[in-house]
Amino acid sequence: MSGTDPARSPCDPGQGLFRGEVLIAQEEQPAVYILVGGRGTRLGHLTRKCPKPLLPIDGKPFLDYVLENLLLAGFRKIRLLAAYRCEDVERYIQLYRPPSLVESTNSSVELKLVKDPDASGSGTGLAVVSAVEALKEKGGIFVVNGDTLLPSDITEQAQRLSKTGETGVVVGPFLCDAAEYNLAFNPRDSTIRFDPKSPPPFSPVVDQGLYFFCPRARELMDTPRWADERRISSLNELLKALGRELPIKGVLNRGPYFDIGTPTRWNTFQEYVKSGGDMG
Repeated sequence: MSGTDPARSPCDPGQGLFRGEVLIAQEEQPAVYILVGGRGTRLGHLTRKCPKPLLPIDGKPFLDYVLENLLLAGFRKIRLLAAYRCEDVERYIQLYRPPSLVESTNSSVELKLVKDPDASGSGTGLAVVSAVEALKEKGGIFVVNGDTLLPSDITEQAQRLSKTGETGVVVGPFLCDAAEYNLAFNPRDSTIRFDPKSPPPFSPVVDQGLYFFCPRARELMDTPRWADERRISSLNELLKALGRELPIKGVLNRGPYFDIGTPTRWNTFQEYVKSGGDMG
């Protein structure tokens, strides 16, 4: 379960969020919460004895690719929000080694396990709220789905999300199945709606698993019983609840996007990796 050699990585290291160096003191960097608690029921037998983000892709766990993408962008404070088969995620953390390019920066990587009190792993939004309440971290936070990947340099999307000072989500087209669209995006002002059938200038999009929650959003989530009173379970429900009190913006991504939530998509990403990141 070791980190990847960037020379053969399908992820583009680019310049990094901090231009290849850690220019911001680690204690001031935004934390990244990676959701790794889902059961992955659509993957059938593949996840009966393995959490979905730890499924092997070309001999390495899928989570290796997610972490590498984040580390090469400059993130160092990473929390894994686990529920299903927590012991497997804990073992992964113990064995994980960052890519050599990251180790050469002489900056330490904070990789921590946060156990979701809902052991079923069915509530991604609730898992984020529970982690916010438990960790009491300051500033904004990034949230990443542990079963999706934007394999290009995520620096641009991360900077655009955080610089707005608002809560936001990376969105984009998902041409495989129109039924997957769960949001609508207005390119004129970057606003989003939670009805993918919203009329023009909105167009249907899918959230691509990278979110930024501004400091005010984090404060709201840390308010006692805030999530309970709003019956929040999923991330979509969390964004809706925050959207009633804060503006929610979208950042459009037209680059590659992968989701390993079904056997077909899992195989598609394997083909992408084996081709050296070129799907032709």
